[in-house]
Amino acid sequence: MLSMRLSLLNMKQVKTVKAKQADATVTIVHGIDDVQRKDDDALFIPGGFSPDMLRAADHFVKFAKHSMDEKKLYFPFVHSY
Repeated sequence: MLSMRLSLLNMKQVKTVKAKQADATVTIVHGIDDVQRKDDDALFIPGGFSPDMLRAADHFVKFAKHSMDEKKLYFPFVHSY
């Protein structure tokens, strides 16, 4: 059986995010500085405007680069309709 844990990360911890086109919310409980990169098996970056903001934040870039350098799964998504 495959077991996974999903961690939603943000610049700062504890932020509630509301979907733009659906009646859904999610609470992000970890800031990027609260997790250890060695604990992750994959990195998923959703499309939209957020990757532009992430690219400007050095600690997010280092986090993503570490995942790629370690040959971990990497899932960048772009806009799709």
